Amino acid sequence: MLALAGYFAGIVALSDLFNVRLGVELLTLVTAVAAITISRVPASFLSDWWIFLLGLLLWNLSGPIAAKSPFPVHLNFMLDLDHRLFFGHDAVGFLQHHLASRGHVRTLDVVTSLAYNLHLPEPYIAGYFLWRIDRVVYFRFVASALLLLVLGFITFILFPAMPPWLSSLRYDRPHDVFNGFNPFVHSHPLPFHGTPIFYVFKLSGDAVAAFPSEHAAFPLLEYLALRAAFGRRARPLLLWVGFVLFAIVYLGEHWVTDAIAGYVYALVIWAFVAWMTGASSRGLGTEAGERRESGRVAQRA
Repeated sequence: MLALAGYFAGIVALSDLFNVRLGVELLTLVTAVAAITISRVPASFLSDWWIFLLGLLLWNLSGPIAAKSPFPVHLNFMLDLDHRLFFGHDAVGFLQHHLASRGHVRTLDVVTSLAYNLHLPEPYIAGYFLWRIDRVVYFRFVASALLLLVLGFITFILFPAMPPWLSSLRYDRPHDVFNGFNPFVHSHPLPFHGTPIFYVFKLSGDAVAAFPSEHAAFPLLEYLALRAAFGRRARPLLLWVGFVLFAIVYLGEHWVTDAIAGYVYALVIWAFVAWMTGASSRGLGTEAGERRESGRVAQRA
């Protein structure tokens, strides 16, 4: 497991160092190399991963499709609910006005942007570790992740939602909020290299896919899956869930309402998949997870 952790950490670090976005092409290659050279189970990788890799590829291609939604773009729902949650105040504006500085990239901007940029690699990396730890939980995670992506895609089409930075740019609501991720990308000494498939087919992402926040949903879904495998020992991962919430709001990429919706999607989908697969409520019960709770299962790379 240490070899896998070092491998994935190194890949992410190199991508950040050279300002390269880890797209579906590179991430598929990275996971395949891990299966062949570290875990040495290429046949099992093909049989267990093909549906997940296909789903993640389609997820990356779904943005340009959702961007052509014929439905009106929503703003007031998220803005008003955020104001109600924070007693008339705006969480995004509060964080940026107190902690950020437009035009300057500070340490907090770098750390939060790095966390934000892990959105695409996360399901690959979490999925791989789950696959090597507990295949039952892995398949439950795959089913939940794919269902989340499908329902998210449908929501993005039916309910296009404007993120805070774009709302501020167009309507000054909230006042003086900006996209905190772009300055980080452009401050890098090397040019940014995006996903090759977008360059080849001249695709562009969906700028109004804020609700629900899949940036918030995936860390929670990963925590639920790892809790099923490790029980209480997975609780420290809740710190990551909380930090990602802070990062996406601080950077102006999401409303708190978007994150809450993402959490609801993740919880309901995980509970539904667990119910459909007959998981018990205790630890969402896999046999391997219960054995691991008692310390009788050795980890394997």
